[in-house]
Amino acid sequence: MPPTPPRHLQAKIDSGLSYQFRITNMKNFYSMRPSDASIEFAVYSSAGTLIEEQRSGMLMQNNEWGPLSLFKNGIIPGDFRTDFESNYTLSVNMENFEKNMAFTLTLPDQINFATDDPYCTGLSGTDNDVLKCETDRAAKTIKFTNAMQFANANPGEMRILIENLKNPVVNEITSSFSIQTETYDGFFMDRMDTGITINFYCEYPCANCPQGAPSTCDECYQTSVERYFYLSRCLAECPVGMVEVVEDLTCIDCISPCVTCDGTANFCTECIDGYYIVESGECRERVTWYFPFIGMAFFFFVLISISECVTKRASNFKESLIAFWSIPELLSWACVLWFMWHRVGQTY
Repeated sequence: MPPTPPRHLQAKIDSGLSYQFRITNMKNFYSMRPSDASIEFAVYSSAGTLIEEQRSGMLMQNNEWGPLSLFKNGIIPGDFRTDFESNYTLSVNMENFEKNMAFTLTLPDQINFATDDPYCTGLSGTDNDVLKCETDRAAKTIKFTNAMQFANANPGEMRILIENLKNPVVNEITSSFSIQTETYDGFFMDRMDTGITINFYCEYPCANCPQGAPSTCDECYQTSVERYFYLSRCLAECPVGMVEVVEDLTCIDCISPCVTCDGTANFCTECIDGYYIVESGECRERVTWYFPFIGMAFFFFVLISISECVTKRASNFKESLIAFWSIPELLSWACVLWFMWHRVGQTY
């Protein structure tokens, strides 16, 4: 890390006094591993003469876990029957990453190990298909040590199949699973120990449901395929004419004139009749100008000709008609320009 630029103090520092300094915009380490080198500081006189310094003995170390996202981490059983040995699918997404790091899953009180130890398989995002999952039955933990053995960058979401876990003996809502990550040499990194519960009252994919209505969803499992909540259902994707809100995993309507949209409610992929899509994902109205210009021109030509013939050019009808139509013509051009600017989005 480059040295901090020198701070020039305006006031005189008396010998024996204690001073505190705050340095902003510093980034913490991603784990609780202590720094390799010490913080260094030196005190100089106004003339640049070194007065005192310390170059060792002040290591930096985090003492708090980092958080894991509730929307990106979770676990779901393959079968919701009570007192049944089931496979579980674990979804893990690391916030901080280090090559060959490990992570530990802690089971809630209601979930137990089957007779055989768990067998773990990497479904996606892992470096190995067959994973080492070290089981501690007393602590109810499973430690994964080779899921990120070779990767040099964060793999994003990892999905792991865990076999030989046993469901609760009764229908109930479990307490939370816990996920904690650590470096390859055992220094803690991130942890999440709330919010990863399983509701055995409800039918999958409902994570929460009203009493007596197990198939009516109030909430969805956020790491399942059917994660988007809409009209008391959990869906793998939102209905046509709607778009997913990633922040809370719900569905909202596309904003008219969009028929279908992508990413946001106003980024259109299809428009209603009478509109077309431009590159920005906007629907613009198709404008067709219907006006009988030739017919009106012929009508007024005949009318003016009759007036000129009957009055033998003594009438001012032609001049008066031209002056009269100049007023609505100016107004019509103003309306056309306003329409082009505000409705079509361009001027001609």
